[in-house]
Amino acid sequence: INDCVGPYLERGLEALRDAGFLFVSYGDVGKAQKALNHPAVTKWHLTGSCATYNCLVWGKPTAPPRSAGTKPSLPPRIKAVTGELGCVTPYIVVPWDYEPEELEYAAKMLASSLTHNSSHNCLALEVLVTCKSWPQREQFLEAMRKALDDAPPRTAWYTGSKEKYNNFTKSALEHLTSSVEGSKLTWHGGSADRRLVIKRDMSDDDIDMNDPDAAEKLMGKWTADDDLFGPIEMQLPWQFASGATPEAARKMGVLDNENWCGCMTEVALDCCSEKDRVKRCAKFVEAAARFCNDELWGTLSCALVVPPGVQRNSKARASVETCVATLRYGTVCINCPTFVGFGITKLTWGAFAAGQWRKRGSDENTDYDIRSGNCWSHNTMMIDDVQKSVLRAPFRIHPHAIWLEDNRNLENTSQELVKHMGRNSIGSFYSTLVRALKG
Repeated sequence: INDCVGPYLERGLEALRDAGFLFVSYGDVGKAQKALNHPAVTKWHLTGSCATYNCLVWGKPTAPPRSAGTKPSLPPRIKAVTGELGCVTPYIVVPWDYEPEELEYAAKMLASSLTHNSSHNCLALEVLVTCKSWPQREQFLEAMRKALDDAPPRTAWYTGSKEKYNNFTKSALEHLTSSVEGSKLTWHGGSADRRLVIKRDMSDDDIDMNDPDAAEKLMGKWTADDDLFGPIEMQLPWQFASGATPEAARKMGVLDNENWCGCMTEVALDCCSEKDRVKRCAKFVEAAARFCNDELWGTLSCALVVPPGVQRNSKARASVETCVATLRYGTVCINCPTFVGFGITKLTWGAFAAGQWRKRGSDENTDYDIRSGNCWSHNTMMIDDVQKSVLRAPFRIHPHAIWLEDNRNLENTSQELVKHMGRNSIGSFYSTLVRALKG
């Protein structure tokens, strides 16, 4: 990975590098192990996957069961191994009466949560949690597909992306489209004309969905030589599996494995039949919090879409506040992507309660089952004993939100924003605002 991003890290952090505080290493696992085991090293901290953490602590990608009676055999000089790791990140869409433009805006925000960094993030949207009985659900899903249609595909640069992508397709074909009524698997990227709706009977495309190589053949059709974007290596469309039940999602493996490759699943909770929108909202957010806490792997971050109507209704707002308090995640973002919570470094970032909370009898967030990690990062205010950070944003941001996929001046605005964070002057604020207005 450093071969790809290392030069950018060195350029962005050259002040630390030149002062001798930072060194970016290039090479294989062996070189990294030599650096970690240097006699001068007394602590290890990493961000990455739980497999990386386990390789450091146990010497292999998986931890042994506690019943084996083994303990980490770290060098005596190593005082601590801490990690900020991964998560199957959920986004909860609160059911209400949305205006058409509100549905469109929410869909754009959610699409950006998937496409950011080609979805190679521990905070990328993985599971979209909705209410099955929500009258506007189908309208929302179509807005979601339209937002993904408008998002050009990006290069999947992370190692193993294509394999993960194909595995997602195969599991969706096996456990979703073949068994759950009303479910869909769609591919998106660049325009509505490129949308591909994948069903079990793809006779018109001469591809048998029972073929073990169906995913590979579909990809071949997507990246044909006459394709709109040309035969760009590893440019994967956005993949959206909708209409999954919790049981189907569990069989697909998306509740306990990060996709990390531009794929997401909508899980529609059949949790209430209430006609009254306030009661429906209350029952859904309670069920959604329970589902996320109990079914999804990891506790790093999550987000909620809360429309203005809910915020104006005292009973519905109270239900959402209870949901936020109940969610066991280190960062909870309301009406903005989780990567915004990551970017505000005054907030804590890490597993719920820095990995110190766990169910009775569980090994969660310990060396035996490290999951999202065992520490806080960021927290520049250095506040102790934090359970979670909660970030609230207006439903719509003006000027055009910097995190939206269709922001027209993202690069220039981002550069000025970083300068403002360093200078914190009226001049830098004005310069940032001018560029933001052009987004």
